[in-house]
Amino acid sequence: MKKFKVNNPKAWTKYVTSEGRYPLPPGCAGGLVVDCGSNVGAFELNYGSLFKKFICYDVCEENINILHENLSDKNLEYEVYKRACTSKKNTMVDVYAHHNQQGLTDYFGNSGNVGIDLYLNKDNSGYTKENKIDEVESITIEEIVEKHPEIQLLKIDIEGAEYEFLQDKDLTKIPYIVGELHFDGEIRNKLLKHIVKTHKVFYHSAPVFCFVRRNK
Repeated sequence: MKKFKVNNPKAWTKYVTSEGRYPLPPGCAGGLVVDCGSNVGAFELNYGSLFKKFICYDVCEENINILHENLSDKNLEYEVYKRACTSKKNTMVDVYAHHNQQGLTDYFGNSGNVGIDLYLNKDNSGYTKENKIDEVESITIEEIVEKHPEIQLLKIDIEGAEYEFLQDKDLTKIPYIVGELHFDGEIRNKLLKHIVKTHKVFYHSAPVFCFVRRNK
């Protein structure tokens, strides 16, 4: 496995936080946020004053360490777990660093510096087996909702793994969903068709989407 390090945590935090802004619907504030793909705590830094508690999941030890540094003095109630959000229970999942067109993994230009899905973009950037950096335990949306039935908002930005994580799952207990649906075409349309069975689209400017449960 490759070693992976963020060499400039402060600059990386500034970069990710500037990208990690979402249009939140009126009424979603308060309560518990489950943050899937928390990275360095960008959502918490941007919206920490709006919610009571944050449950954070990320697959990258570097991101988690920086998140603790970023939030330790912010007077926020939060918990962080090194878990991979997938559809498989009790499974060890490979983690890959993202590389750019030049094959570099420590660079600015893509806030998704790690992921669990293998894919290569047209410009040759992406996640490949050669860039495996870790293995982490999985967690499913069913497990999360069972553990945190009081969830108010699900924020999700897990670099393509959202399709396996959410497709055909019961989302009725989640009042608000915000985040990124990566890729486009049929794979995105299929998940959108599933989500809008129970939720209305509050905002969309691909890849960013926000959904409100229909009975809200």
